Amino acid sequence: MDIGANDWPLLGNIGQAYGGVSAVLSSLALIGIAASTAIQARQQKAEHIAIVRSFQLSLYDLARENPELCWPVVAVKYSGDGSKSAKEPSAYSEGYSQRCWAEAAAC
Repeated sequence: MDIGANDWPLLGNIGQAYGGVSAVLSSLALIGIAASTAIQARQQKAEHIAIVRSFQLSLYDLARENPELCWPVVAVKYSGDGSKSAKEPSAYSEGYSQRCWAEAAAC
């Protein structure tokens, strides 16, 4: 079958056939992009949680190694011999505690 240059209706029909296939492939590509974006968002959230927990772990290590630095924040008076006594909580320590609870609740 020889398709001549003047057989425009036949060439138009062939182009229309490929247009439908192109629309299906474009739809599949768009679905793939949406799925990959959703997966990346989930991975970013998991990475954020891991970073926050790593930061919390480093704070716990710091508190365990140097308790004299951290006890004023949690409203406890620390003495060098290992004994602790409660003191009045300050506005700073209350705000710090509220931020810690808010950050932990966000995870």
